[in-house]
Amino acid sequence: MGKIVAIVALALGLAASAALPGRAATQRDLEKGLALIGREHYTDAMALLDPLARLEDREALYQTGRLFEDNKGQQAQAMDEHDRLAEAAQRYTHAAALGHADAAYRLGRIYLRGVGVARDPVAAAAWLRRAALADHGKAQFEFASLLAAGTGVAQDEYAALTWYLIAAQRNDVSPAEPAAESLCDRLRRKLDLALERRLRLERPDQRFLPVYTRPARIDQYALMPQRIRTAMDRATDFTPEGETADKARPDMPDTRCFTGEPES
Repeated sequence: MGKIVAIVALALGLAASAALPGRAATQRDLEKGLALIGREHYTDAMALLDPLARLEDREALYQTGRLFEDNKGQQAQAMDEHDRLAEAAQRYTHAAALGHADAAYRLGRIYLRGVGVARDPVAAAAWLRRAALADHGKAQFEFASLLAAGTGVAQDEYAALTWYLIAAQRNDVSPAEPAAESLCDRLRRKLDLALERRLRLERPDQRFLPVYTRPARIDQYALMPQRIRTAMDRATDFTPEGETADKARPDMPDTRCFTGEPES
């Protein structure tokens, strides 16, 4: 019995060592292909990377998808826009399924655009959310925009604000912070109007004095930061891996919009 186990182990070891040169060769081809893209030799890069993509190499799938989407290289330029983007979408789908966040982001954008594939906001939101959960900053911003507008996903402005805040903590998504502050400002004004309506009903003989421009001490304003925190808590499957990895949850900007204490 021991001799049989030893023979099997030896055979597995030989098979693994035989596979190593193939893996090394694949890695070398991938590196050469990326270098060719860097030197703008797109046709040669496609010729080198396409066989790797057919072997389901995640990075090769993504890079060749980019070449088709960006119309770079003779292979892409021989196709019309619809066919190019259809090919890009197919490669991005495989790469995204293998965990490539940027491929998921670009695939979501293609579904939003609706060229090469049928326009599908629901699929777009799903792919952008997948990339957002993988800490892709631009996907976090765009998924927040879909949530704010209710495009392809149920409208949830508080969840949208959460994702804007997550994206704003990065250095490569400059529109995120102004988008967060703008949405926060709008939500706070909605609360201000709701409070005004309530006070007018309760005290019709008194003139309502807006308190929006100064720190609020009225209980209704506590609803704003509490609902934001609730939305943050709902994003329990957010597992950052990049620049925001040290953040347990997004920080709130230090603006008047976030004054007040959460409800007890």
